Amino acid sequence: MRLRHGLLPLLAVVLVTITAGPSAAEDAQLLPLKAFFANPDASWDYRVSPDGTRLAWIAMNGGRATVHFRRLDETTARTVETPREARPPWPGADTFGWSRDGKRLLVLMDGNGDENAHLFAVDIDAAEPIARDLYAARRRTRPVRPRAR
Repeated sequence: MRLRHGLLPLLAVVLVTITAGPSAAEDAQLLPLKAFFANPDASWDYRVSPDGTRLAWIAMNGGRATVHFRRLDETTARTVETPREARPPWPGADTFGWSRDGKRLLVLMDGNGDENAHLFAVDIDAAEPIARDLYAARRRTRPVRPRAR
């Protein structure tokens, strides 16, 4: 009796497939891949600078999350060029913040895909704001092992 009940769903799928025929599958419209992902025009994580004159946020640009900023008295935003998408390096981490003087954005991200978070600084008064990696030691370090006693 259990075998019959287990075959019923399989039989139902086969019957639907046979009765629908090839024309139903051919007529079905494919959904574009971007329909399954977040709104490409979305923006989030707004932060006001410590001096209250600037605003920074994360927004989509060219299909990837990037840091944007502008002066509060301006309408045009500037985009920061980063080596990777501006996403937190681990769950719950902040992606970026302002320096205390409000002249730089500090962005925490995985610089090259090796899952080691790097701190990047962006001079917002520069002609082209580019994220500069502040992580000085770019070489692989050896793990520290305890001495044998």
